[in-house]
Order: sequence, then structure tokens, then C-alpha cells
Amino acid sequence: MSVTAYAGDNTVTSANASAAGPFRKPGTHELYYAALEQTPQDDSFVFWSGRTIGVTARETSAAGTAGNYLSSDQLTYTWYIADSWDGEYVELSDENVHKASFVVPDSYVGKHLKCLVSAGFNTLEAGPMRKAVAQGEAVEPVDPTPPQPEEPTSATVTARIVGVSPHAVGDAYQMADWVPSREYVVADSTKTSAWDIFADLLDKAGYFYSLDGGCPYSITTPDRSQTLAMSAGAPWSYWSFLINGEYADVMASGHHPQDGDVLELVYVDATGSAAAPDIAVKPNAPAAEWAADWGSFGTATGAPIAVDSTLGSLPSRWTYDFAQSGYASWSEPVVAGGFVFFATGSRLLELDASTGAVVAEAPLADGTAYGCRPIYAKGLVVVPLNNGRLQALSALTLQTRWLTEALPAAVQEVASGSEGGAASVTYDQQGLSTLTVSGDYLYAFTAAADWSQTYEGWALCVNASTGAIRWMQKNTDAGYYWSGAASVGDYLVAAGDDGMLQAVSAASTDGEPVATLALGAPVRSTVVTVDGFAYVVTTNGTLHKVSVGANGALTQVGAVSFGDYSTSTPALADGVLYVGGSQNGQGLLAAIDAATLALTATVTAADGSPLPGEVKSTPLLVRDSAGVVALFTCNGAGGSWPDYTSGGGVFAYRLGDQEAQLVFDPPAGMHNYAMASVAYGGAGTFCYVNDSGHLFALGLSSQPPAPRPSTDSETPGEPQNPETPQKPESPTGPGKSDPKNPTSQNAGTTSLGTSANGKTPMAGAGSGAPLNAGAAARTPFDTTVLQGSSNTRAAAAGTDADAGGVAPDRIAEAVADNPTPLAKASGANIDRVSSVASNSSLAEGAATENGNQTAAVALALLSVAGLLGAAYLVRGPRRRIDKETGSHDA
Repeated sequence: MSVTAYAGDNTVTSANASAAGPFRKPGTHELYYAALEQTPQDDSFVFWSGRTIGVTARETSAAGTAGNYLSSDQLTYTWYIADSWDGEYVELSDENVHKASFVVPDSYVGKHLKCLVSAGFNTLEAGPMRKAVAQGEAVEPVDPTPPQPEEPTSATVTARIVGVSPHAVGDAYQMADWVPSREYVVADSTKTSAWDIFADLLDKAGYFYSLDGGCPYSITTPDRSQTLAMSAGAPWSYWSFLINGEYADVMASGHHPQDGDVLELVYVDATGSAAAPDIAVKPNAPAAEWAADWGSFGTATGAPIAVDSTLGSLPSRWTYDFAQSGYASWSEPVVAGGFVFFATGSRLLELDASTGAVVAEAPLADGTAYGCRPIYAKGLVVVPLNNGRLQALSALTLQTRWLTEALPAAVQEVASGSEGGAASVTYDQQGLSTLTVSGDYLYAFTAAADWSQTYEGWALCVNASTGAIRWMQKNTDAGYYWSGAASVGDYLVAAGDDGMLQAVSAASTDGEPVATLALGAPVRSTVVTVDGFAYVVTTNGTLHKVSVGANGALTQVGAVSFGDYSTSTPALADGVLYVGGSQNGQGLLAAIDAATLALTATVTAADGSPLPGEVKSTPLLVRDSAGVVALFTCNGAGGSWPDYTSGGGVFAYRLGDQEAQLVFDPPAGMHNYAMASVAYGGAGTFCYVNDSGHLFALGLSSQPPAPRPSTDSETPGEPQNPETPQKPESPTGPGKSDPKNPTSQNAGTTSLGTSANGKTPMAGAGSGAPLNAGAAARTPFDTTVLQGSSNTRAAAAGTDADAGGVAPDRIAEAVADNPTPLAKASGANIDRVSSVASNSSLAEGAATENGNQTAAVALALLSVAGLLGAAYLVRGPRRRIDKETGSHDA
């Protein structure tokens, strides 16, 4: 079909190249080829009487290449016979004329056969025979069973299509993933070519392509802004085909993939030179073979760390100042091979677990969100980056093994101006959720969000060794913030801000859930599995127990309310789940019987005073000689920002006690809020981070902690509550805001929620309290730990001071010389929403806090210095004030 158009001046008719059609009816197929076949076969191409003859036919694929084989019920047959191969063929006059296959009778000896085959669209000729039918074994002419196709051979391959960035002739260009590495499952590799795979990926991604003169000759981007094609002459540009990193000696249409193949279609551009990438990806970088002491956030949710006596206190072993008195994002640590791997800003640090000395560091392709959760798996450290990317680095060499592409940002229409107009605001995908590894695959989640809600998010399944994406699922209703999956039987179970628990088969290649269950409130915690049940905490402070059927069906067995609010992930020991949260603005730790969901204990105090803030951390459970002890942090601090006088320590609770105990109190200058969980560092070391910008390594002691000296000037701070997710922004310098734009560091206000960066600095009055009361009267938790792994690689030469480590006996001196209020913004990216948020004045920003800002902020506004300081407090990227409670929380 072509079209003729007339607009009053001239008439134009579409050329044949742009004509549509030919068209075919539904249920019909366009044949690509048809050929005679014989059972059993004969390598000399002689057909014998007494053997079965039939036809094999394939349809034409969407790419114009050989497609699927067609079955006999999809085809019609008409057989012809002649005295010579180029003679006059006439229809068979017997019962074989329209059969799909038959036994060749002796009467056909010396004759030549051919068959006209149709699948409803076109007709192709199979044959004719070059050699006449030969005399074979005499058989009775019976109706045979049609030849059975060979058993299909499935294959799982990795496919990738790489173009180049637009550039002028002679200019440098960047190689660009037009279709990033995808894991592709082929049902029958004998019937599928590499080009069939590439064509399918291009079709799904919206690309256009031409096969004229090549396979492909050209590929055009979905927006038609760029076409990469074979050049007409030297120097040659063309699409090259690689198999397992080597240039293939066949075209993509001629290669049938084998299981495990890595197939790449890469454009060779002769018009310029390829620039070195910012991050060099080395797919063959060696992976470490270490066992992990602490593989990821929540590693010990189902197995306490065993020690051989009783826990008394956690004295400092070393402290690493990663913020250097400025702002810097931090990650939960992972520990393997005697090293602590820690992401801050846009770099991954490797520290000696025994000394805190920095052994090595590597650049990351983007910044990291505040409180992101890397994972150690397959000998790699996988770090979630801004924009939803994942970067896997060899734990052995810190070379990047693989790197995924950025995920699409979310675009939301928001009200703008007094006349009711609208403006588009873009929110990048944030990677703050738990990474989960099950089998060979890693599961990751993202959220696109502002200060009050998530708008959308992605769930990804990625090959943990290669980074090839197996499937991606977009949630258009809500994102996944601080959530994470658990493997329950043959299914992965996870939920997000929409409160929908989903079960996805571990064998799925598309990520479609087989079952869902509405939990009634958002989920900002990782699913935990115990005895085949899934346990999920919703933000309304409820623990749900869910059964997962053999077919993935989700059924709620029961639920228990333990608080008003929670984003804490439970940990299990001896049939008891420990989980944090808050009640009436007061922090709590709950102990819940996993079988009956009975609330065994609710802990709201430590050392005679209320817990200083919500327990957002996942409890780390330690089994000592007297039982199980839960270690946790509280998201609150005493005193005024930035000179907090308490907060940011580690608490311990033993089931049966009335209250918890502060077992590590940071030195002066290092108090602050804490959302991070305590990690086990192996060899008797525990690691964690608080918001002072320090990574702490703690040992174990059987002695009780020394009482803190009380401070008359100490005023309790407010619990932290950055409810709404937002990526942290970069201040103009360490601990400074932009004097030209005092509101540029993002405000955020909502109740009972979560800031994406997690923090906004805040002067405070509130529910915090001195933490030393009654400490000396507590029964000690004496302790010695069973030794874990030791350092398996020699540390680089250098002192602790050079590396950032601080010996315990030098901490006080170092802090006195250089107190550490905040951390510098190392590699944190400015979120695009800031261009909208920063246009409001300080007064407007302060008004949005709903009148619940503290007296400290109000007094600060009375001075010029206070004005700038308050701008930092209101808009700063580290703590945010909750509208209703005045708290800083996430």
C-alpha cells in the first residue's frame, strides 16, 4: 500500500521503500524457507524408497530473518512428481498428494519429487530433488508418524548493543550503551540466531534498523536523532559482531548462540576516536575468594554473632573521619578478607579492619545516597549509586567489573505560581534500598521521591557476576525506599511504599509477580524469612507474618502492632524477633515471639532515661554466655547543633531486662544522630556510623562502660525524622551553605516519614536526655568474641593518621583541635528538584515547617549569623524537621 498526498501545489506519492505491506491475515505466516527432509537422513542427498520424506519450514521473523519452525498443522502441502529434476512436474495422483510426510513407495523409484508449501501468506517450493529416488528396503506402504523435531536446546546468553555519542567528524566520542547488557533466555538455540536476539532487544527498546547490505546495515535511535550505519567507502564504519569478547567470523544472523555466550553488537566509527571512559570497566577483573564477615545490611537478621563470654561494653578500637569536618554521604559497611569496604560520596574506601588505615580507594561512577547499602557477593563489592545505577568492584583489586546504566527519572507535574499553572519536576531514582542476592542473581530497588512521598520506582534482577539485567519492573504507583527482598522457597518477596507485598518466582525472566498481598501501609524495611514465613514491618509500626505457598500465594497469618512508626528491619534469635521503632514520639525496641506474634517486651529507656530517639537501625544480635544481646542505635542527640553533647552511641538490651544500656558513647565532638545499624567486622570488631561523619570500630570488653560526665549545658535534642526521600546535595564547602542562595540545600517537611538523604542538620530541643544516668549501677555484659577472619592482604604502608584512622588514646586530642560538626559533600549530586525548591525565600521555607521548629531555630533567626545558620538548618541535606512532631527522622 502506498499513499498519494496533494496540498494544492504538487502531488507526492510514497516510494516503494516507504510503502506499507504486504498484509497478511491473522493466524497466517510468511514463509522464510522450506526444504525436503528424509528420515533417516542421507549425507549424499539421495532419497530412498522405504524411508520417510517430509518438509521443514521456517517463518520470516520481524527482522526479516529466519524465524520459528512451523508445525505441520500450520502448513498446507501439495506434492509433485517428474521423470527428471528439470522435467515437467505434475501432482501426485495417490493419497500422498497433500500429506505432511509419507513413506516413499517403490513406485517412485527413478522419479523426482518436490512440494509446494504454504502457511497462508506465501507459497514456497521445497525441492526438487537433484537425484532420483533410489531403490531402498522394501516396506509396506503404511501411513508413517511424521518426523519429530529435535528436542529444543535452551540457552541463557548476555546481549549488548553499543553505539557512539554524537560527534563531529574528527572529534572524540564516547562509547554508549544503546541497549545495556541484558540476560536473554533462548528457548531453542538451534532455531534462533544472534541477530534474532539483537532484533528483539532493539524492537523492545524502540530502535529502527535496516538490513539492506548488512546485518544490520544501520540502526536509528527511537527519537530518530541519530543513525549509525555502514559507510559507503573507506575509512570503514560498520556494526561489528563479537562473541565472548572476540570478533566473530560470521554475521550475527549466522551464529546460533550457546549457553553462556556474551553477544555484542558494537559500532566501529572511523570518523573519530573513542575517548577513555570515566570509569574503566574490566569484565575479567579477578574476584576475591574471601568469605564475608559482614556481607551486607541485615546480614545477621537470622543468626546471632557468637561470642564466648558476656558483653560488658564496646570500647573504641579506631575511628575514621571520612567527613573531614564537612558533609559527606555514608554507606553501611561491608567486611570481608579482613577489610572494611565503605562508600562515601563518589568513592569506595577499603580500610584495614584491625587498624582503620585506608589501604586503597576507587572512584565511583556517581555519588552515593546518604545511608546506602552495598553488598559483598561473588567476590565483588556492589555499590548502589545515584540515578539507580549499580557498580560492582573486585574486592581484590577495586577494579570495576560491571556498571549498569542510569534508570529513567520520574517527571511529575506540580502546581506553579499564583495563577494555578503547572511545572514539570524531575526526580532521579535513588538507590537506598537493601540489595539482596539469591543464587546467581542480585535484586535491587529504587525510589523517585520528593520530601513527602515516592512517585515511582524500579525493581531489578541483575546477574551478580556479569551485571547483565535479567528483568526490570517499573512500579508506577510508588517507589521502594529502604525496602528489600527475601528469598522464601522458590520466590522473592518484597514490598514498597504502596504497601503491596509481591512474590516473584526466582526463575522468572520478566519479573511479573505471581501473587500480591495488600498490607495496608507503606513498607520501608527489608522482608525477613523465618521457617518458611515472611515477616514484614509496615511504617505504622505493625509486624505482619505471611505464608508463601508452593505456587507463590501470599496469605497473612497474623499481625501485631508494636509502635506508632517503624522503618526498622527485624532480627531473629531463639524464636524472638527484635525490631525498632517509636511510640508517641519516643524511641523503642520491641521483642516479638515469631511463632505467636506475642509482644514479649517493649524497651523505651536506657540507663534510667528515655531512649534519645527512634530506633531506625536493625538490631545486631550477639549470643554470649548469658544469652542474646541486641545492639542498636537511636536517631536522636542532646544539645544544640552542631555541638551535640550526647547521642550517636550504641545501646545493648538483653531480653528480660527492664531497660537497655549505653555500651558505647562517642568521644566529645563525635555525638550526633544515628540511623545506621551496627555491623560485625570479624576478629572481635563491630563497625557503625553516626552523623558526625565518623566510622567507628569497636572492640569487646567484659567491663561495664565508664559513666559519662554530666554537662549542665546539655539540652536534649530532637529525634531525627527526615521522612521524605531526597538525594543529598553538595554544599559549597565543608560545613558551609551557599551565601548567595541560603535555601539551596533542600528543605523537607512531612510527618512520620523518611528523607532520602536521611539527614538535615538541626538545632534542637526535644526528647533527648543525658545518657549516663544509672550507668554504673547496671549489671555488666562481660564479653570476649570468637575470632573471625584476619587480614588476608598486607595493608599499604602509612600511619593511621595518614589514613584517617584515629587511635583511641588520641581521639580526645584530635577532637579538641578540630571538632567535627558535619561532613563535606564528597561527590554528592544536586537533585534537579533543587531548582524549584531553592527559589523560595528563607521565610517561606521556615513557614512550611508548620510552626513546629524549635526555639533554638527561632532565636537563631534574630541575628545575621543565625539567619545563615537557620537557612542551613532548614535546607541542609543532613536533617529535616518533621512538620507535626518537630523531629528529624526518616
